[in-house]
Amino acid sequence: MSAGPQFQILVEDVRILKQSIREGARINLRNKLKQVEAIAASAEKDGNKTWYWPLGIAASIVLIVAAILWWPTADGNKSLALFDEAFEPYPNIVMPVERGVSRDSTGLASSFREYESGNYGAAIRLFESEPTKDGSVYFFLGISYLALGESQAARLNLEKASQEADRSFDEQIQWYEALSYLRAKDRGNAIKSLEIIIKGDNSYTEKANNLLMKLKSIE
Repeated sequence: MSAGPQFQILVEDVRILKQSIREGARINLRNKLKQVEAIAASAEKDGNKTWYWPLGIAASIVLIVAAILWWPTADGNKSLALFDEAFEPYPNIVMPVERGVSRDSTGLASSFREYESGNYGAAIRLFESEPTKDGSVYFFLGISYLALGESQAARLNLEKASQEADRSFDEQIQWYEALSYLRAKDRGNAIKSLEIIIKGDNSYTEKANNLLMKLKSIE
C-alpha cells in the first residue's frame, strides 16, 4: 500500500502548523500532534507497518517545527507584552485641547486634537498632510504610528524629528525609538537603544533600566 497521499496530507498539516505556530496558536499545535498520534495508532492497530517510516518522519517534522518556531514566537510575544507595559503616548503639550474653548478645525489644531483623543489613524492623515513639518510634528507623527503598531514608520519619523533644529524632544525620541524596536521584536537593537539612554543619564534612565532588566531576562 502506498503511503504517499497520507504522507502528503501530513506534510500539508505541518505547513498549516507552521503558520499557526507563528501566530502563537498553541491549541493548533496540540491538535496537529494528536492527529499524527491518531494515524500512528490506527496503523499499529491494523498491523500496517508500511506507514511507520513516513509517520515517524512527519512526527519528527512537527516536533522540529514546534521547537524552532514556537519558542522564538513566545519570546516575541513577551517583547510585545513588555512594549504594551512600557508604552504610553506622549501627552500633547504643543496644542493641548482646552475645555470650553472653540475648536479650531484647521491646521495643526485638528491634528493634535485627534491625537489627544486617541484617534491615531486620523491624526496620522492630518499630520502627513501638513505641507511643512517641524520636529514636533514628526515626533507626534512617530508616536501615532507607534500607537498603531507600525514601528518602522514610527522610527522613520522619530529619526526625522531628531534631525530638526528643535531639540525639545531629544530624550523622548530616544525612549520611543527603543520602544519601536521592542514593538518590532528586535531585541538586540532594543537593548542597545536602552543602554544608550542609561549611559546618557536623562529623565528616562530609570524607566530604561527597568525595561532593560526585564528584556534581558527573556533568554
